Amino acid sequence: MRNLSCFLIILFLLIGVVTTVHTQSVSDKALISHKIYDNPETWKLSRGFANSYWGLDVFNYPRVGTQGYIMDPSYNLYSGTFFAIDPSWNRMIYTDNLKNWIRDFATFGTGDNNVKWPKSIDAHAKCDASGYNSEYDIYIADTYNDRIVRLKFNWQTEAVSWFAPITEIGLQRPIDVNINNGGTFGTNADDYLWVISIGSVIKRFTIDGVLQSTFGQYGCDGSAGVFCKPTAVVSGRSSLLSAPYDPYANNNYFYVADSGNSRIVWLSVDTTTEVISWLGEVPTTSTIIDLEVDNFGQLWALDKVNGSVTKYTYDLFPLCTFGSTGTGTNQFLEPTSISNTGGYLASGNMTVTESWDEESGLQYFSTGTDLVDFSISSNQDNSRHVLDYVVIDPSSIVVDVMTYAPSGLMSVVRTLFDGGQYSGQGTIVWDGKDDLGQQLPTGNYLYRITATSVYGSIETQQPTNVVVKELWVNHVPTCCVGIRGNVDGDPLESIDIADLVYLVAYMFQGGPPPSCFEEANVDGIDEIDIADLIYLKDFMFGTPLGAAPVVCN
Repeated sequence: MRNLSCFLIILFLLIGVVTTVHTQSVSDKALISHKIYDNPETWKLSRGFANSYWGLDVFNYPRVGTQGYIMDPSYNLYSGTFFAIDPSWNRMIYTDNLKNWIRDFATFGTGDNNVKWPKSIDAHAKCDASGYNSEYDIYIADTYNDRIVRLKFNWQTEAVSWFAPITEIGLQRPIDVNINNGGTFGTNADDYLWVISIGSVIKRFTIDGVLQSTFGQYGCDGSAGVFCKPTAVVSGRSSLLSAPYDPYANNNYFYVADSGNSRIVWLSVDTTTEVISWLGEVPTTSTIIDLEVDNFGQLWALDKVNGSVTKYTYDLFPLCTFGSTGTGTNQFLEPTSISNTGGYLASGNMTVTESWDEESGLQYFSTGTDLVDFSISSNQDNSRHVLDYVVIDPSSIVVDVMTYAPSGLMSVVRTLFDGGQYSGQGTIVWDGKDDLGQQLPTGNYLYRITATSVYGSIETQQPTNVVVKELWVNHVPTCCVGIRGNVDGDPLESIDIADLVYLVAYMFQGGPPPSCFEEANVDGIDEIDIADLIYLKDFMFGTPLGAAPVVCN
């Protein structure tokens, strides 16, 4: 018997397990295009629109935009202003969220109020224990002046003023700048500034311009700690929300688009010791031009050549890719930057900066949720079903099992889940029972999963969108009685050598399948496999005897 069991183990390792899989077609809707401004009513600012509405050509080549805003502890919005830089005309353009006015600042040069081919911009609202003050700071990567320009913008007077730039030794040809707002209301001590400098070096400053640490060196071999032509750096973000969302956004995380090594790198910094840790990476195209992190700590990567945006969870699990090259719906023409311009937590607006053309320039999007990779797999006797899916934005999720009532209408027989879920994979198991714990009869049942976006529309404050996906599955109730192991269906429900012989014949000799697959799943784990043979053998012939088979559910 011992030789027989060893032989069976070897053979069974070569045999796979068959399951029934039902799959929903994959969706590509990662963003919801949405008109968010009433004056004028537009969600795309283009050369043609600017010329007709303002009578002026705003940009030659817009490169990067950022949102500046003032909030109180209750998230009431005081001010919203959008800033963008034009490296060709060497100036900054800024406008209020409703586009009632538009202004510019700076000219070409090396002195005060001058810039020379700037490449990045970010904004930071300072606050104290009483709230935000009337000014916030603008930081510009003034690339060919080897400095970070600092400006103050007064949201009450709408005036811009110059103050001392950051000119740290070794800060050469800065190409990207990003503010990490620590999220602690009433203090600026946990806020800092990331900068990419020449030589593929990442520098971290306080928001007042004091250098804290330098990390990385040039290298195109793809090893840890080196960067080859990095194009963007972005910090993690505090979501300021309740569970289950807040554990996933971390202000000490940051990400680098390492284009020369065709990857995005995930890192963290210990702000006490200044130790930087390399947490992971994900391969990409070499044309990722910009990165952004939203209010939930999720990462957005912009591909300039393909005109697409790929969205990742905080730990670089890919959620979806959206967009293509062009000027039509859901298209981006030579995009250069993506920025989080939501302004406050009720909305998840993003802005993509494009080539300045008659039909392109700046595109505004309200983000929404979606469900992809939606599928159901069933075990061999269709008595147990597993639902797998991916939700692309933090959402309120409801998973129901439904069937037809005697009235002919659909009714819910079991609610498997009802709660909040962060972006990423979800798995839910249904054992065939209703909400009262009773086994349901044989029949077709409908899985319905509803995802409601936690983001709200600016106009209505209602959820941006609701997504519903459905799949039918055939369910056969469990046939197991008492304990498992009666493989041959003996009416006396006894477990003996005949059951072991039956299982061997079925698995290796083309014998008939068990009349009840759950009985043959002796250990009660997953499907019928070699572990069930071993379990049954040990129970009958082990020294000492093995444990009794698992009780049926």
